[in-house]
Amino acid sequence: QVIATHRTPEPMPLDIEALLDEGRIHRVQLGPISETGCRSLADAEAGRSLDPAQHRRIVELSAGFPLFVRDLARVLLDGDDPIEHVHDVVERRLRALEPAERHVAQMIAVSEPIDRRLFAGDRAEVDGLMKRGIVRAVVGGRLRIDHPLYAVALVDELGPAVSLTHGGLIERAKAAPAPKPP
Repeated sequence: QVIATHRTPEPMPLDIEALLDEGRIHRVQLGPISETGCRSLADAEAGRSLDPAQHRRIVELSAGFPLFVRDLARVLLDGDDPIEHVHDVVERRLRALEPAERHVAQMIAVSEPIDRRLFAGDRAEVDGLMKRGIVRAVVGGRLRIDHPLYAVALVDELGPAVSLTHGGLIERAKAAPAPKPP
């Protein structure tokens, strides 16, 4: 038995979609988790039992969405800055990036999913972003930003420089080795 996750806005691989259409696999859509589930997930992410005030704040801000619960629990462990909204969590997580990591994350955000081979010279940055939970690998050796809010924040930071970032990615693509035939 296999359980796989799929973020709704992402395109599903055609072979998986075919299995779904044939009825060989089943889709289970998950909504927000319960307050008890939020507390348990936050405690698991924190590696300890959080106090009732922290639990209340996580439940309130996350609205039960597991990715928000996870990030809110991480932020509570990282510092004491006030958290008023989920975007505060996103900003804090991105603020901790080194300049080279931020640059790589922005390149991934403007063109995700993007072939990992374009970042062969940035292996340390990609690995660091993956360890921080900002970037993840998906099917086919592609990279994505782990959460849509991170991607939006990274692209927004670029402003008009988005076109320059696209230009840099085009240059990287020209220099990248050709994909190996299947």
